[in-house]
Amino acid sequence: MGPNNHLGRCFRARRLELGLSLGEAARRLGYSNVSKGARRVLALEEVGECCTQEFLVKLMGVLGVDRAVVQELLDRDRAEYVEAWERWVSEPVPIVVVRRLVPGMYGIERLPADVTTPEQAIAFGQELARTTHARVYVELSRRVTVVIDEQGEVTARVEATPDSDPRPFTLIGNKPIRFELGASG
Repeated sequence: MGPNNHLGRCFRARRLELGLSLGEAARRLGYSNVSKGARRVLALEEVGECCTQEFLVKLMGVLGVDRAVVQELLDRDRAEYVEAWERWVSEPVPIVVVRRLVPGMYGIERLPADVTTPEQAIAFGQELARTTHARVYVELSRRVTVVIDEQGEVTARVEATPDSDPRPFTLIGNKPIRFELGASG
């Protein structure tokens, strides 16, 4: 689920139209480390990994791309991203219960077979929190997560947005992971 990157394609087309290599574009941007500059330009062109406002403004100047065109393409990329995110977040998924094992590390608890409703999953999460003295998160969907404190009290019902995912995970090598645990431990 990524942006369509209309902005990156526009910048690449304009760079090629001007006959600029990635290295030459980086030099014109003022990079003394041309490889680093070329990688930044390429990241923007290929995956839309933008950068700072300053980098974007400089690249617009080097390529002669108008601010209004850039804003229109950014708006289009954002609208398509949000539309794709809405489709993804609305897909039905099983309820998931996640327990904090230690700060920064989380494990997925298997729900008992007789737990089939959101209410039952929250009650299971509350009991799990009380017995393990750990924070628990009940992910009712990709959009809604219920947060339960160590005493078993529901403290929040959080909704995801295109820019914020409340579901807990551990980052290892920039990859989000969670450990699979057996039922209640």
